[in-house]
Amino acid sequence: MSNVTTAPGASPPSALSSARTRRFAIGAIGVAALAFGVIAFGNIGKNLVYYWGPTELRAAGDKAVGATIRLGGQVAKDSVKFDGGSHLEFDVADGKAAVHVMSSGVPPQMFRSERPWALMMPYSAR
Repeated sequence: MSNVTTAPGASPPSALSSARTRRFAIGAIGVAALAFGVIAFGNIGKNLVYYWGPTELRAAGDKAVGATIRLGGQVAKDSVKFDGGSHLEFDVADGKAAVHVMSSGVPPQMFRSERPWALMMPYSAR
């Protein structure tokens, strides 16, 4: 026999705990569904930055013009031209295609030919 007493009309402790857990689970699923809806239908794609290699960039053609992308690949051998100031030109290759890059910023100190790099930039075809 149990020594636990409950007030008349009160639920036993295990039933109260189970109802609380069920409400919490339903609320958590609701919040997750709302977050998924905001991500899926909230035009978040306009704010994404894509990681492309030279092959994908060439394949995209005019669709890539004006988009902000991350360009990744290997700096092609003997392609780096730096005037000592802030004008830098080089080619980025991925083994299938190459893209010529012109930059007006000072390159990172570790920037060297034949090393892998990832750049984030708006793309403009010239």
